[in-house]
Amino acid sequence: MRRNALSIVFLTLVGMLFLLTSCASAAAVEPQGLPVEQVPTIENVPEAEPAAPVAELVPEPAPEVEVPSAPPASESVATPVEPKRYVKVRPVVPYGDRVILTNTTGYTLLMADLFSDSMFLASEAMVNLLGESPLDDQQYREIFLADYPDLQQALMVKDGSEFILNAIDTDGDLYYLIWKPEIDPWNISIPFEALDMAYQPSVPVSSGEHIVVTNRTGYPLEDLHFVDPSEFVEGEMGTDLLGAHVLTSGNSVQIAVSDIPWIADLLEFDAYARLLVFAKDTDGDEYRKEWYPTTDPWGIVFTLDDLTFVDTHEPVVQEDAVRITNYTGDTIWYLYLMTDEMYLLDEWGEDLLDDDVLALGDYIDVFPKYNSLLWELMEDPSQLKLHLVGVDVDDELYHREWHPGSDPWEIELTEADYQF
Repeated sequence: MRRNALSIVFLTLVGMLFLLTSCASAAAVEPQGLPVEQVPTIENVPEAEPAAPVAELVPEPAPEVEVPSAPPASESVATPVEPKRYVKVRPVVPYGDRVILTNTTGYTLLMADLFSDSMFLASEAMVNLLGESPLDDQQYREIFLADYPDLQQALMVKDGSEFILNAIDTDGDLYYLIWKPEIDPWNISIPFEALDMAYQPSVPVSSGEHIVVTNRTGYPLEDLHFVDPSEFVEGEMGTDLLGAHVLTSGNSVQIAVSDIPWIADLLEFDAYARLLVFAKDTDGDEYRKEWYPTTDPWGIVFTLDDLTFVDTHEPVVQEDAVRITNYTGDTIWYLYLMTDEMYLLDEWGEDLLDDDVLALGDYIDVFPKYNSLLWELMEDPSQLKLHLVGVDVDDELYHREWHPGSDPWEIELTEADYQF
């Protein structure tokens, strides 16, 4: 045990001795590298030359790149179209402030009246609910009751009375309906089936004391004239029989024979008597009718068929237009202008009236520039002779010569030109 402890002490001493020896050997070896005097220190380090100033690098600006801006949010100009509700008959609140009349007759209505028995007994005069504006087919009209106090009062009684609707179209036909306001719609439809075939309008007595004139043109008439054809001068109509009165469409006026003495002798029985009847509406349009008092009804009706398309051109000089007026006493059905050669060969050429006729007192303006034959002849009218020929309904001829180079360019074809 002691021997082991001595061995441990001995070995420890030997090890310590070995370590000391190793350290001494390492200190005696000269270090490799720079000599001690050459090792730089703070004292022997030479001062460094000052560095040249470095130019400040300024970065070049980046090129501008145009970036398209986003389009502004524009307001929409497109409005959605929403489908609408559909009804065959526009609804109306019963016993409200209106009724509606809907025309499904197929014709234009000029008049419409709605009345009860009590209203009829109070007055038989028709009240036109349409006023001056006709009601076209497939259209409707709102009738405000406040504008018709008698009708409003009769409706608001609510006593179960039935009402009668009368409507008259442009042909003078009448439509008849029974309307029950307590149970029927207040949008009253007027169908073709309501046409009353038994209705006969009152007709004035022929050769009586009055003449009745009815307006079915669809426009108000403000002038009315009766003219003797033999004394007719364009633009001079004489007395206006309406005066300050306006004859609305669908209505009539009565004229006493005693009030038109200037044509009284033509109203007596005479198979050849004829009158011209003129009217003008509030738009300035003119209407013209021929009336034969002996054979025609004494109820004269103006319609759109009587509208006269007035040529506003006024002939002033030669080579402009030739005006031919009919004073023969009859209606001219055919009218011709021709050369000597054509007249001798019975080759009359083009009918100047085309599909029209030239009534007594009427005229036609013939423009050579619109007629190839006349236009060619008028190149030298100095020695030109033309023949004017008119043919009436009985094939009777009226003939006269016309020299465009020397005669007036207003020709009156008269009874003296009758060719036997």
